[in-house]
Amino acid sequence: MRDESHGMHLRTIVSDAFGDQGIISLIQSVCQEGKFLTKTSRLCKVSDDTEPQTRNVFSTGLDSNPGATAIFAEVGDHVEVVSVFPTGTAREDVPPIVATLIADEWENGVEADIHAHIDMETHIKFFSTDYLSINHLPLVNKYHVDLCAFAYVCEIVEQPSFSLTDAPWFKAVYGDAVREGEPVTFSTATMVAYIPKGKEYPTSAEFQTPVLAIDECSIFGTPMYRMKVKVASEDMNSTDVFATLYAKKEMFSVKPEVGTPIRGVLWMTGKIR
Repeated sequence: MRDESHGMHLRTIVSDAFGDQGIISLIQSVCQEGKFLTKTSRLCKVSDDTEPQTRNVFSTGLDSNPGATAIFAEVGDHVEVVSVFPTGTAREDVPPIVATLIADEWENGVEADIHAHIDMETHIKFFSTDYLSINHLPLVNKYHVDLCAFAYVCEIVEQPSFSLTDAPWFKAVYGDAVREGEPVTFSTATMVAYIPKGKEYPTSAEFQTPVLAIDECSIFGTPMYRMKVKVASEDMNSTDVFATLYAKKEMFSVKPEVGTPIRGVLWMTGKIR
């Protein structure tokens, strides 16, 4: 069963030092200080013990980068908080993907994971940060989408190479160029890997990639790095796919540099242009 919650997602922009209280403070700030984004009428389910009803639903968002968005539903004479989740702004040097999109709507009726079909070999799933403002996604259309990812965990790859000795395929590939007992070294410094976590977490993935560009930002006292990374490569028979990756500075002992290989687990989001 797919996880349709944002608890772990909010932790990607709240320092571990702030704990659960930091997440509560963030949610309260989005509700109180967020700017109006959109309002619509949707068949909406506000909690597990209520039936879906057509309600007025609206959203607000923090005017920061990274930021967060809150979705609310009018229920009788009061307002329910339906959802709160992180949002990001793509770096100017990160090109959008161009893809056909299929929405997999959440049970609450106001959020969705999106399956982006870029070409025959290249697909990616992301959480839509602006789904509330979207009525439908005709399959015949191509959409431009800015991808922003948030790291659950992220670290520098300290040893981006490994060596093998006397592998059974050495003779077939190298002939006599590699002698018995002589190691062959393989570099993973420029490797791009992106492995989705599966049906329960379809928009989360393990990754490895070199940093292509980096700057710094923060949200509510949590310093962060904002990096340009690649999550699919033409070297792997895929179209090059780039994303903006946010990662808390506290995850690193030293600042990653351009060309530094990093790895970890991320949550992928997207905003449709």
